[in-house]
Amino acid sequence: MDDPRLPEPLRARIAELEARPALEKVRHFLRGYVADSDGLDEIRDEVRRSAQTSTHFLRLDLAAFESVLAETHSPGTLLRLVEGDGNRGLDDSTDAGAAAYLGALADLLREVIGE
Repeated sequence: MDDPRLPEPLRARIAELEARPALEKVRHFLRGYVADSDGLDEIRDEVRRSAQTSTHFLRLDLAAFESVLAETHSPGTLLRLVEGDGNRGLDDSTDAGAAAYLGALADLLREVIGE
């Protein structure tokens, strides 16, 4: 998103956010939308509110989720991401369980972006 109408400090901040690694983007999403939520319905509502302004960063978040889910990570990485950064206890406390949860969040993003 390089809009020349935006002030340079804002354009620089946007470029910085866009350049973050996928894992950091997912971590930021989890901390911002998931950690203090009561569940997927509340997360969906918050994401919808964000989408009313712009879907630009939500699309970047979705790409980050897809990338993280496609990559190989050291054991425990996805579980720590979900349980630590997302503040979510999982019934299946494994990386596979965390991947399933992250996949559900990616589906939620696809749904909201598609609306």
